[in-house]
Amino acid sequence: HNVLVDKGQPGREIDASSLGEHVMVAAGRADRTDALPYTITAPAPPSENLNIGDFTTKISGFDTPLTSEPIRTKNLANAASKITGTIVAPGATFDLTQVVSPIDSEHGYFMAGVINNGVHTLGMGGGLSQMATTSYNAAYFAGYQILAHRQHSVWFPRYPAGRESTIYSGQINMVFKNDTPYAAIMNAYIDGNNLHVDIWSTPYYRVETEAT
Repeated sequence: HNVLVDKGQPGREIDASSLGEHVMVAAGRADRTDALPYTITAPAPPSENLNIGDFTTKISGFDTPLTSEPIRTKNLANAASKITGTIVAPGATFDLTQVVSPIDSEHGYFMAGVINNGVHTLGMGGGLSQMATTSYNAAYFAGYQILAHRQHSVWFPRYPAGRESTIYSGQINMVFKNDTPYAAIMNAYIDGNNLHVDIWSTPYYRVETEAT
């Protein structure tokens, strides 16, 4: 694998103490403009504090099969692009809703199939529950502490029985905690007919599971 570190771009912080004065100046001009007062700030977090040395091994990976609905797959590809590169520091949490939001058309999502109280219907970002299930299992096999998840109201055979999760903005979420001494980096992608979520870090837990 290749981890590319982006040094980041400087930020700009508005000088609130003098902003009012500049607004008054702008109000007195014919074109109603004036330069905003700001200072240049360093990128945050600094690239040297990203624990790159911890990303030695794919400690877990999970994949689930896609459906034949292309719009649903577009939503998953969009969410995967937002998840990829997310760093979960030691002791930090990964909040799926926070990472993939805002879930609206302005941010690359489409209406697609969802389940609402057991009823198949359409909803913005339909299909993201598959990302919840796939990332849940990746976290499960990494040994991380699962803080929030909820199974679908209807089980799909493409998911492991008892090891699946859904997502619904504001109500149902998938959250895990990196309770190891090592930072982790997420990688989500579509390959062939499957959605993948991999977690790269330094091995810490050994996870075994079985089903009757």
